Amino acid sequence: PGVVRLCTWSLALWNAGAPGPDAQASRWELGVLCGALLVSVPPATLALVPGATAAACAAWEAVADALFAGKAVDASTWRLALRLAGFALDRHRKLAAALAARAALAAAAASGSGSRADAAPKLQPPPGGEPAGDDDEDDEWAVVDASSRRVVEDFLQGLHRGGSLEGWAQHAAAAAKQRKDENAAKQQRNREQTKQPSAVVEVLTTEQPPCLDGMD
Repeated sequence: PGVVRLCTWSLALWNAGAPGPDAQASRWELGVLCGALLVSVPPATLALVPGATAAACAAWEAVADALFAGKAVDASTWRLALRLAGFALDRHRKLAAALAARAALAAAAASGSGSRADAAPKLQPPPGGEPAGDDDEDDEWAVVDASSRRVVEDFLQGLHRGGSLEGWAQHAAAAAKQRKDENAAKQQRNREQTKQPSAVVEVLTTEQPPCLDGMD
């Protein structure tokens, strides 16, 4: 199946390009690439490919690390990691776990530096990594990336308030089902609307207008 091929490609790329511990920038970029290939891959499929689960976890950890790397990460890589995390967070629990673990490290570091301990960890964009405002027409991904940031930081805020990955997963599954039901209802309305013009045409072609009655 196609999802198995995507899983295999992601594994092969990670194993071929996984750099050493000093090559952080390449690791972040590779994590985004391999993670993107896994977006449509069900987590259960990873178990069918030897080594795929470990490689996927490493890729998600790289994505999470990039989002907290601040000025050390390239702005474009950070934006891609943000976009990927916002889109894949409710699909891949290993990504959620990686973000939670990295946020815990950030919280511990902030506490040690004297920062507020009651504040949830925030993502750390590099200079130029922040999505532009809605009025910036040159940044076509600004709205999407700003939405992704809200998704990720809402998730981190929920964990900080005492939530759990299990509770979040249940909430995410319910939200995904709601979106699916809403999309199905919208598609049904669209199908019904497209049928209406043909019905009107049929009436007009089969019924003689009253104003023509009695005319030769």
